[in-house]
Amino acid sequence: MNKQWHSENIKVSTFSEHEIPLLKTIFEQNASVSERDPSFGVWSMDVYQSIYEEHQKDHFFLRKIMDSDDRAAGYFHCNYHQARKGVCWISMLSISPEFQGKQLGRHTFESIEQQVRSIPGIQEFWLEVYTRNQAALHFWVRQGFNRIVKVRDETVEGDTLSSMILSKSVA
Repeated sequence: MNKQWHSENIKVSTFSEHEIPLLKTIFEQNASVSERDPSFGVWSMDVYQSIYEEHQKDHFFLRKIMDSDDRAAGYFHCNYHQARKGVCWISMLSISPEFQGKQLGRHTFESIEQQVRSIPGIQEFWLEVYTRNQAALHFWVRQGFNRIVKVRDETVEGDTLSSMILSKSVA
């Protein structure tokens, strides 16, 4: 995956080490979703440092999303062949609330698709979405994630949460 690219609507680039606090800020702007999706919340700076360090490896891609005015609007991370050979696993796509509803998520995924099409051996996208996070579930279904790979239940603080691993073919 390229380190940076742009389309008419977004710009995508890597994070620098001094931008780790920005990564944390973007993510925590969606902390209110944590009741529906336990991956969101307020985490220590060590968590974001760890994500940044993972990004230094060849298989993991952490990218900043900027709008056409160069404002940081979100980020995503993904990796190849982790879930299984031939899969690009999208482990996070987070758009700041002020940019939601402006098609940046859709434009971001479309640009990820374009990048991944040029990667030999990647046939599918996979991701996990919590069923209580209806907005995210509807978003991903609209992006073409229409095959359920697996349904999982987990207990978080005494509450059972269901999630689905969804897939989409790389066209």
